[in-house]
Amino acid sequence: ELLSENEDFARLMKESNTMGDNLTSEAQESATETKVEPGPAKKEMSMAVKGDKLMSTEERSTGGIPVKTYVDYAKACGGTILFLSVIALSCVNTAVQIITSWWLSFWSEQEALNPGERSLGFYLGIYIGLALGFAVLTFVRTVYFMVLALGASRKVHRDTFWSVLRAPMSFYDTTPIGRIISRFSRDTSALDQLVPQQWGQFLNTTTNLIGSYVLIAVVTPIFIAAAVPIGFGYYMLQRFFNRTNLEVKRLDSNSKSPIYSHFSETLGGLSTIRAFNRTAQFKKQNLEKIDTNHRAYFAQLATNRWFALYLEALGSVLVLVAALLGVAGKGSLFTGNVGLSLTYALQVTSFLGFAVRSITEMEAQMNAVERLVHFRDDLPQEPPEVNEKTAPTEEWPDKGHIEFRGVQLRYREGLDLVLKGIDLDIAGGTKVGVVGRT
Repeated sequence: ELLSENEDFARLMKESNTMGDNLTSEAQESATETKVEPGPAKKEMSMAVKGDKLMSTEERSTGGIPVKTYVDYAKACGGTILFLSVIALSCVNTAVQIITSWWLSFWSEQEALNPGERSLGFYLGIYIGLALGFAVLTFVRTVYFMVLALGASRKVHRDTFWSVLRAPMSFYDTTPIGRIISRFSRDTSALDQLVPQQWGQFLNTTTNLIGSYVLIAVVTPIFIAAAVPIGFGYYMLQRFFNRTNLEVKRLDSNSKSPIYSHFSETLGGLSTIRAFNRTAQFKKQNLEKIDTNHRAYFAQLATNRWFALYLEALGSVLVLVAALLGVAGKGSLFTGNVGLSLTYALQVTSFLGFAVRSITEMEAQMNAVERLVHFRDDLPQEPPEVNEKTAPTEEWPDKGHIEFRGVQLRYREGLDLVLKGIDLDIAGGTKVGVVGRT
């Protein structure tokens, strides 16, 4: 429906899906449309363009980030247990923070009801202990998670790097260099910096949100009756926004690779471009690819602004409900607890906004992990360097005798054979010269 009604969005989707193959398509069209004389040259050209495309289309996932990607990231962090320990530390850290705030309310309540029953040092000592414990836990959790996250980044990069090195030549023949550079530059940078940052924000805001709900529910239990439908509204808003934001983020990621590819190819053929006076044409193509990428980025910024507007509206409703319940409970609730409840209700507004935003941003940044894991796990691989079943003996070779029997070879799958049943017997001690690339 959006594609049919919104011309600009349809153009963005079309350009993002096809721009990676523009140069290849142009090369294929020129090859197929060029008129040549019948003979061997025409036959070679038809063989070159036979078999789909010269360059493969870049993959683009749709829908949410699969659970497997999160599991892979957790395993790269040192294992699922270590990753869950980070979540447990975040929960304990938030609990200590809320208990520290509650202790001040409890202190004021006890002084109002039973003045002088406890010394100042008792309340102050416990408060300082809780505050120091919160600071230490925050430091330990942050450092611990960053160590795991950097280890995950190092491991994913190393495994992806070796996977690319072990890929067959057909992969390099059909994959633009910009697509590979994008994985090891922008996606790796996101894995180093943005993914740990978004995970940290997600854990912090989510645990604070849950803790705030628990505290407000303890002080004014009827608050749950209003918080549940408002929370459901936040959930539906997050789901609606998350799908759009993730797809726009994928468009932004995919539209960057053609920029790198075009720039690399331009540098490689710079002398030819200048010789044929095509500088303006290639400059125009480069700007068009940058404009397409910026359209996707602008769309992402616009969706974020729309999202922020609705978040603030729902947050204001939540604060209003908490204030009305506090006023309605006058006489039955201690004023310090009501104040604490209102304080956390105001924080819940920001926590809900940050939580929904952090979930969305975290999933958007996990797109970098998804792209790297695809290169790590799904690329075709060369066979093992040593095959134990066919490995020769340690004495081999005892003589220089080589025999070919019905050898058939092609450059890659989908192309015609270049060697068709070659039989060759080379005796030991013979000098042989091979002429020609094939």
